[in-house]
Amino acid sequence: MYSDAFPIDDIFMKEIEASLHCIMSVQEAIPLEDNPLLSQLFGVDILSQMPTVGQDRVRRTMLSLIGEFFVQVLARIAHVYLSYRHLCIVVHYTKQ
Repeated sequence: MYSDAFPIDDIFMKEIEASLHCIMSVQEAIPLEDNPLLSQLFGVDILSQMPTVGQDRVRRTMLSLIGEFFVQVLARIAHVYLSYRHLCIVVHYTKQ
């Protein structure tokens, strides 16, 4: 089934890396709120299965994916904070 030149582990890791890249390419469209799939992806069950040595590309891709989602969450938090702050300023000036 698989070529002897490529160990199954190597092929499996390449499939995981490709899947992570696919998720990364559409991550902006993935809802963050109450998303059980993201909780599972970034949960201990999946992350504990990631290789700790070797397979540098898979680890880097997973870390990049985590970073992309972190930036997306921070951007949403910043947007909410700035909107709230703007609302407070508007309410303050309308009371005067």
